[in-house]
Amino acid sequence: MTTPHAVAEQAIQWLLALQENPGSASLLREWQAWHDANPAHAQAWQRIATLHGRLQGIQHTAPASAGAARNALLTRPANPRRRAMAGSLALLLSGGLGWLAYDSQPGQRLLAQERTRKGEQRQRHLEDGTTLTLAPDTALNIHYDDQMRVIELLAGEIFVETGHATGDLRPFMVRTRHGLAQALGTRYSVRLLPSAATAPHPATQVSVFEGRVRLQASQPGTTDTQPYILESGEQSVMHPDRYDLRQPADAGRASWPDGILLARDMRLADLLHELGAYAPFELDCAPALADLRLSGSYPLAAPEDAIYSLARMLHLKVEDQRRGLLWTTRTLYLS
Repeated sequence: MTTPHAVAEQAIQWLLALQENPGSASLLREWQAWHDANPAHAQAWQRIATLHGRLQGIQHTAPASAGAARNALLTRPANPRRRAMAGSLALLLSGGLGWLAYDSQPGQRLLAQERTRKGEQRQRHLEDGTTLTLAPDTALNIHYDDQMRVIELLAGEIFVETGHATGDLRPFMVRTRHGLAQALGTRYSVRLLPSAATAPHPATQVSVFEGRVRLQASQPGTTDTQPYILESGEQSVMHPDRYDLRQPADAGRASWPDGILLARDMRLADLLHELGAYAPFELDCAPALADLRLSGSYPLAAPEDAIYSLARMLHLKVEDQRRGLLWTTRTLYLS
């Protein structure tokens, strides 16, 4: 029986949720309901359990002992263990379990050295004085060796302030599936853009706020993919085979590390999407309001307060909607 890709992703998301919320009896009950609802769910979980080894038998764990079980079974693996898991994933790929391949987005996020969940922002200070700020739903790996310093961005967005505290002259780069963004002494952000109506294919947005950044698309060899230099105050979108025209850098890409969403003539739908990443609930609006243009600053630490304040200013109604049988979701809906 082949496991549908969507079900496999659900299994991985359950694994991440259980890792990040140890001791939650209610979450375990929700997981059990999902597991038992469909044979495909049980099959997907069994495959990830077999792969992960330590997850064997969690379906038999009673809620009362959930905390102790997950402390033993779901602690994040150390780097040697993670590398061993990566090898297992590669072997499983050749055996037909490509839904959990190391080069798939869910598999990469599961094995990432650093990751944040929805609503979480984190700073990481590196040995060379570089500071990385991770936006919510971000995953990355850090590769430092004798020749270079590379941040492999797998999902989400990071803000980089490069450092040379030890006189380090190794090139510093952020790598995505679309190419490389090499710092030339700088502050910049790198953001993975998902597919959308306005951008049919995923891409990487790079915004420079100090210094310069050298872009190199992942498919070199044509005029359109020759190295491309962004100056301070500029941004561009990098595709595997081309770059978009440079534009003025979006100041909002520099304000979120300080806890502020800065909107300048932003669509309401886009503003709600940005704020929603920092909220433990979903944000949405009536279709007729989606293209409403707004400017202002909004605190990312208090997205619910920001929504109610915005609703009062625009004379809108906020509906607090809750739905779902297996996993209740909460949505603040503007109308």
